Parts: sequence; C-alpha cells; structure tokens
Amino acid sequence: MVDDVTTLPSLFVTIYGRNELSKKSLGIQENIYASLRFFYVYYFKKHKVTFDYAFHKAGYDISEFIDEFNGFFKYLLGKQHLNNLEDIVGLDFLYSGITKSNKVTYGNHIRNVSGFFRYLNIRYMNTAYQDLTPHEAHIFSKANREKLEYVMKDFNSIEVAQNAPVHRYKSISEKQNVELNNMLIPSTPAFADTETGEYFEEVDNPQNPFKDAFQQYRNYLIHRLMFAYGLRVGEVLLASLDSIGETQDA
Repeated sequence: MVDDVTTLPSLFVTIYGRNELSKKSLGIQENIYASLRFFYVYYFKKHKVTFDYAFHKAGYDISEFIDEFNGFFKYLLGKQHLNNLEDIVGLDFLYSGITKSNKVTYGNHIRNVSGFFRYLNIRYMNTAYQDLTPHEAHIFSKANREKLEYVMKDFNSIEVAQNAPVHRYKSISEKQNVELNNMLIPSTPAFADTETGEYFEEVDNPQNPFKDAFQQYRNYLIHRLMFAYGLRVGEVLLASLDSIGETQDA
C-alpha cells in the first residue's frame, strides 16, 4: 500500500507484509491487503490522520485502536469503503439487520485487521520499544491480546437476520433482472402451427444485442439455466442435449 500524499509505502503494513504475509499465498495476501486498505482509509476519513502516524503517537500500543472495530464494521455495512467521499456518512446499522453474506464478507475484513493488530502487539509491546520492565510489558501485551480476543468473540457471536431477503443475483436489483430478462428474449420468425393451423406473426426484440437467432436462443437458455436453476458457468458449459428431458411426474 502506498500513501497518496507522500507516495511512500505505509510503514507498518510494509513491515507486516515482509515479515508475515510473505509466507502466505498470493491470493491470501491480496485479500488481507484489501482489508488493511479499507481500514486505513476508514481511519483517515474519521480522524484526518494516517493510522501509521496515530500508532506512532500512541507509543506503538494497539489498545486504543481496538475500539475502532465497531465503527469500522458499520462503515463496511454502509458500503462506504466503496465510495470516494472525504468523510464518513453517519449511518447506524442494527445487528439484527445483518445478513449472513454481510457477516461473512465484512467479518473477514475485521479478522484480517485483527491479525494485523496481533502482529503489531507482538512486535512492539516489549522492552525494545516500550519504556517498561519485562513484567510490565508482558502484562500490557497480554491485556491487549485478551481485549482483541474479546472483541473478535463478540463479532463472531453476531446473529444474522432470519427474515433477510434472498436474491438469486446478489449483484443486480430486481428491476435490473427484469430488464436483463427482457433484453435477452429471442426474436421469433413468423410461423404456422402444423397441428392447429394457427398462424403466428413475426416478433422482433430490438433490445437483444445478438442478431443471429442461434446466439439469441443459446444466450437466453444460458441465462435461464443460471437464474432459475442456479447452475454455475462450468456446469452450463458441460450441459448437452441429453441433459434436457421432459418434466417427470413427482
């Protein structure tokens, strides 16, 4: 991570990455760095100073920063980590309204920042960085560790809302889903029913971006399989004509 103003790497994240995260896979490193970036931005928006500066001024003691977890969690729930506003918007979220998805996603960010704090506590709460006796340093370090464990236990015990709506598509609204469905409906040529003799006129869907009839039916079928039956992309690619049959009686 690089500070936008100084264009220098964030000191404590760099040390943490070099000493601890370098032992982990690249995917895990990326996830942890994303969580730390969200926290650093949150802290700067709230206090108007960087976390590195505040941690240095606090004498390398994480105690006061553990209290930021509750505000950080609400910040994530409000999706304020996704905007570029200079300040935090004052939103209040009750734990009763938290979905399972939010608890898992944002809880991981909290755990990643907690791991960062644990490392800072181990590295800096000792006689090398503190004007304390070995016994005093041990007491303070243990108190910080227990406080951090208590906060994490409290977060892990948060109950999710039982009546939270379930959406098949997490990334689009219901209106967007309807618009997508309307866009993908294939155009149909004029034809006559050989059994009834009924004639059907041509129906053109000008919204469909695919001009070839085969592509229109193929893409509409893929969309319906993924939406109605929850098939993954790989499962749809493995589907064949033999995979589709008449509806069986229950």
